[in-house]
Formats: sequence, structure tokens, C-alpha cells
Amino acid sequence: MRRLIGASVAVLTCGCAHIPWANDPSAEPPKVCGAKAPAPYAQSLYCRGLYAAAAASFAEDLSGENPHATAADRVTALRWLVYIHRRFPGWDWIVDVVGQTDWSELDRPELAGVRDDLHLLAGRFEYGHERFDETLALLATIPESSPRHARAALLTGAVHVRTGAQDLAQAAFAEALRAASAGTDPDRARDRDLAVISLARAHYSIQEYAIASRYYESLPLTSPYGFAAAVEGGMTRFQMKDLPRALALVQSAQAQPREVSPEAMADALLLEAEIALKKGRRRETLELARRFHEIYTALYEPVRRLDRYQPDALFDVAFSVRSGGSLLPLPLGTEHTEQTLRLLTDAPVARRFAELDELSREEATLGPPKRWVALEPERVALMYRREAVAREAGALLQRRLADLAPRMVVQIKNVIGIEYYVHHSGGGIDDGRLSDEALE
Repeated sequence: MRRLIGASVAVLTCGCAHIPWANDPSAEPPKVCGAKAPAPYAQSLYCRGLYAAAAASFAEDLSGENPHATAADRVTALRWLVYIHRRFPGWDWIVDVVGQTDWSELDRPELAGVRDDLHLLAGRFEYGHERFDETLALLATIPESSPRHARAALLTGAVHVRTGAQDLAQAAFAEALRAASAGTDPDRARDRDLAVISLARAHYSIQEYAIASRYYESLPLTSPYGFAAAVEGGMTRFQMKDLPRALALVQSAQAQPREVSPEAMADALLLEAEIALKKGRRRETLELARRFHEIYTALYEPVRRLDRYQPDALFDVAFSVRSGGSLLPLPLGTEHTEQTLRLLTDAPVARRFAELDELSREEATLGPPKRWVALEPERVALMYRREAVAREAGALLQRRLADLAPRMVVQIKNVIGIEYYVHHSGGGIDDGRLSDEALE
């Protein structure tokens, strides 16, 4: 049955207005989709705009689930999974599929045009499993002339950070900055900004604050890393005892309307309160502490409650909030909906929800299932993938909350410490904020 689909490709070559592959970042899919002859099954799914279903079919050829897959089919599957991942870089499961493929298959001559992509994906897989020697071995094969060199250097730097080789990390991030600065496309710009903030953090970690500050302050607030750079740059200036500049940076970050995680906003408010305390501005310090509690401390109890949920229940809550529904069965008011949504959707989780959006679009493309007729294999593939994405999102949410709760305790105790200092050094207020016992 898998081989019966493909005739619809002819429709695409006869003037159909919707050409889903028209803006593909790769050159080969448009050539295949534009061919007069029907494409093989998985390629035909891609040409119909059913990217997730196509990826699932290619994954079957690599995993052994398709007993009829030939060596040529496996080569095709690897090549097209690269194409799909270029279009959907947030589909982390493709990293796992490629990473579990034998390295010798990645090096086949037929895959020379996508070998750097394959080695980068396999390197990400090895890094995720903390096999750092294998990660570095794969990344070392990506030459300086490759468009993937900047990302390979960024991941190389991340490995050296994890292994404590700070000098090597700085060198790798500097190389990533050089490589990313050579291009002008949006992906290169994001890589360049990530290299800049990585260099800043590397220098900050060894107390080279002046160098770190220059890197942090070179990033504009319009950058994807602009908020983090402003807050961390403010912390750097604070360490340098440059309070006016530290305050200007943190206030510029808070003035931005972009959505940021609650813990990032908490860091900003905490830093501003510390600056006010250093300047001896007691009332301003207490006002900032009050804002911190309203925005952040109020979320601590919901986080503790959510932390007890199972992954499937966490997914249901996040899906409901993201879709505009209520937070029930959580005892929260609507005033915390936006903050709770930000709590639940950090970057890896957000990627899963973006994939769910694509799955919904592809299911709509197929139309409603026909009654009394067996489901098409591509519809079944989308259903299975939807179930897998929900499980992944729930597990990521559970991990996010497990990591977040202790960080919140530290931040809240820091603010309580600031309030305690103001109260006992200047007198006059005891506003009944959370005690240490309430945070245990």
C-alpha cells in the first residue's frame, strides 16, 4: 500500500497554486517534485506538503521497520531527512534517527552533498548522550568552507564548556563568530549572536568582566539573545562596580515587550533591587522586592503543584493554556495565565508545540477520514507522531519544573534577604513575605 501514492505529484506540475516545496532551502526536492514521473512514496508525501508523514516513512527505512528497504532507500532516506530538518530545524527526533544510524552509512559517497549536515546531526545526538569524544570526532570532519562550520564550532565550544576546558571553549566560540560573520542570511545572524553571548559567558565564568562586558553590550535588544545579554551584561557591570551602567542595562531589558521566561525577569528584578540597595535607596529597593513577589513569588506554589503532575497531565495543562483555555484543575486566577504559559513553554517544549501545529496542518490537508474505510498510512503516521510529540512535551515539562523549583527557591530567598537587610538596617517594615520554612 505504501507504494500506491505518488500520482498526485502530477497535479503539482500542472499549475497548482500551492507548491509547498517552493521555498525549500535545498535544491533537490523542487527538482524531484517538479518531475513529470511520479515520485516514490515518501518523496511524494513531501511533494504533497506532508512533511511529517514523509519523515516518518524515511525513518522506517532507516530503523528496519520497512523490511523491503534497500541500501539505496537508506541513502535516500538520510538525504531527505536532512532536507526536512533544514525546513524544520526544531524536529529534534530527526537528530535521534540520524544519530542511531551507523557512521559508515553517513559517509557513503552518494551523500557527499549532505555529509556535513549528517555529521552535525549525529554530533548533536552524541552530545545529548554526553559522549563528548564521539561528538568532537564528528564535528572535526566539518571543514571551514562548510555552511555548517559555525554551528559545528558552537557545539564544539559547548563540549569544552561541559568538560571544563575554558581556553578551548573560548577558541571554539571565537571561530564560530568568525565563521558566522562571513554570511548575511538570518540563520548566520542567529549563529553569530549565539557565538557572541557564548563568548561573553565564557569570559564571565573566569572573571574577565571587562572582556565579557564588551561582548554582552555588542548585542542589540532586537537579537534573540538581547534580553539575556542585557541582564547578564548588567550583572557584569555590577561586578565591575559600574552601577549606573548596570542599572541602564537591566532597565533597558525590562522595557522590552517581548515575552521572556519568568525566571529571566526575576533575575532582572533581583539585579535592579541589588543595585538600588547598593545605592542606599531603601524605598526603591522594597518597591522592587514587592514587584518581584507579585510577578514571581506568586508562581512558586503553582510550580510546586505542577511539579507533582505526571507528564501526560502536564501536557494537557500546557495544551489547554496555549489554546486559550482555562488552567483548571489548577487553583489559579486568570491574572497568572500568561506567566504560567511562559513557565510551561521553554524552548524545547515550544518546539514540540510548533510541531503539533504542523501536524494539525498536515491532517487538515488530508481532509476528514472516510467512514468505513481503513485509514491511509500517512494519516496513521501523523497520529503516531502526534502521540509521540505529546509524550515528549510532557516529559520535557516535567524536567523543566524539576529544574525550575530549586532555582526559584534561591531567587526568592535572595529577595527575602534583601528585604531583611533593609528592615534591620533601616527599620520600619515587615510585610510578611514567605518565610524560609514555606520554601522548603
